[in-house]
Amino acid sequence: MMFDNCSEAVRFFCQILEQRGMPIDQMEKKSANAGFGRILKQDVIRTKTGEIFYIICRPRGRWYPKSTKKVSDFARPLDERLKFMIATFGREDRSISGLNEDSLLWLLELSGQGLRSYLVTIFPATGEILWCSAQEAYDIVMRYGVLPQMSRKGLDGQTMCSVPTGWMKQWLDLKTAGPSILE
Repeated sequence: MMFDNCSEAVRFFCQILEQRGMPIDQMEKKSANAGFGRILKQDVIRTKTGEIFYIICRPRGRWYPKSTKKVSDFARPLDERLKFMIATFGREDRSISGLNEDSLLWLLELSGQGLRSYLVTIFPATGEILWCSAQEAYDIVMRYGVLPQMSRKGLDGQTMCSVPTGWMKQWLDLKTAGPSILE
C-alpha cells in the first residue's frame, strides 16, 4: 500500500490503531527543530489505552548518511560508530531514522509518567510503517555512542538521535487475533 502524502499515511496508521484496540484519545502537531532554522510539525497520537506515538513522516524517502570521504576529521569517530551500528543492525538497509534529542527526551519523560512511548517512521511512497519504543531508540543511541557530543543546539541546529532504519520493526508485520481454544 502506498500513500499520496503524509496526512493520508497518518490517517491509515490511526485506523490500524483503532482496529488493534487502541482508540485515539488525542492527535496533535508538535513543533520539532530539524536543524538549521527549520521547524517541522510532527504528528503525535495519544491513545485511551496509554500509548503515545511520535510520527516521523518521510515523503522524500530514506535518509542516508553522507559518504565518509565527505566527513570532517573531527566528526569521523562519530561517523564510524554510526556506520558500524547501521552495518550491524540495519539488516542491509543503509538508511537512518530518528528524531531530535529534545523530542526523544520528552517521550522518555512521558514513559516515566506511565505512558508507553513509541517512535514511528512512515514512508508514504512505499507504504512502510516502522516503529520502536522510545526507550529502545534511546538505548541504542547511547550504547553505541552515536549522539553527537558537539552540536549546534541553540545556534542553528539540533542534536539528532539516529537509529538504523532496518533495525526498526515493521508495523504491518504485527498480527492480531482474538484468543482461540485448541481442541
